[in-house]
Amino acid sequence: MSDRQALWQLLREVNLVDGEVPVSETAHSPWYIRTMQGMAGWIGAWFLLGFVGAGLAFVFKSEGMAFVVGLICCTAAYWMFRTLSRNGFATQFALAMSLAGQLMVAFGLTKFVHHADESPVLFWSFALFEIGLAVVMPNFIHRVLSAYAAVVSLSIALLLQSVGPVFPGILAAMLALIWLNEFRWAALASPVRAIGYGLTLGLIQVDGQLLLGPLSGIWFRHLVEKSWVNPLFGSCLAGAVLVWAVFRLLARYNVSPASRTGTTALAVAFIVAVLAIKAPGISAALLVLLLGFANANRTLLGLGVVALLGYLSYFYYQLDVTLLVKSAVLVGTGCVLIVARFAINPLFPTIDKVEKKHA
Repeated sequence: MSDRQALWQLLREVNLVDGEVPVSETAHSPWYIRTMQGMAGWIGAWFLLGFVGAGLAFVFKSEGMAFVVGLICCTAAYWMFRTLSRNGFATQFALAMSLAGQLMVAFGLTKFVHHADESPVLFWSFALFEIGLAVVMPNFIHRVLSAYAAVVSLSIALLLQSVGPVFPGILAAMLALIWLNEFRWAALASPVRAIGYGLTLGLIQVDGQLLLGPLSGIWFRHLVEKSWVNPLFGSCLAGAVLVWAVFRLLARYNVSPASRTGTTALAVAFIVAVLAIKAPGISAALLVLLLGFANANRTLLGLGVVALLGYLSYFYYQLDVTLLVKSAVLVGTGCVLIVARFAINPLFPTIDKVEKKHA
């Protein structure tokens, strides 16, 4: 009995399905063929758009015309995603066409910006457009890219309105809400996961953007400095979301917050959140790491590890202390982690039992 038949039999035993195993009519090509088809789709799309762009250069002389042509490209891409979803060449061609259309739409939106104080309107409008694409476009990669573009646009709009540092905390809350309820929205699993990945990439980008703001140029540094919201406020919000996520995960596994396990987990989360206030991005990276581990999502787990290492590296090298003090901090941190590992055994003896069982 194959794995597919065994799974179907298990579902029948719990009365979730009826009948025989359905026959799969989808024929999947080998990965290398799909890769070559995708590459050919991108090459064909960019060549076609290049030839069309050379012949229709007048489109970019008018913001209104660029806006209309961009909408037409996005609409054509939607049609290709809907009708030719099994064709690797067509889907990649549609993705490239849609990206070009989005650039045209962004250029067209500049028509409505006549003064510097109207710039947030441009980014708010483009963010709403990208949110619409993330919801409507029936393609996983397109949804990821659209959600990511929407987050970046919103972050710039909020920076222009002097409230940028508050966005990472709000974004962390949205991220936790999506991934903590991922299994409740089984009917919308693919769109939810795609948007969740886009928000995750956006959160890493926004935190890095605020972290590296002073190194990003005079314009960006001016936006960060003129904000009336303290940059540490976003770190506080992200830390609060981290504690809330731990509380929700305890409820998922029927662990009482008043129990020894629940109290220890919440206390550790609170201490980490407080210590990470002076190190922007750490709480958000730990949140991504925690959600990835809780959902057994290796992609999310990998993003959390990369983000955490990046933020820790930046924080370490930007500390205004001597190398001797930094070395002492590393040694002290390592000693604390080793002691904590051995202290877990008497507190939670079941961990050793589980390890021996799987050894």
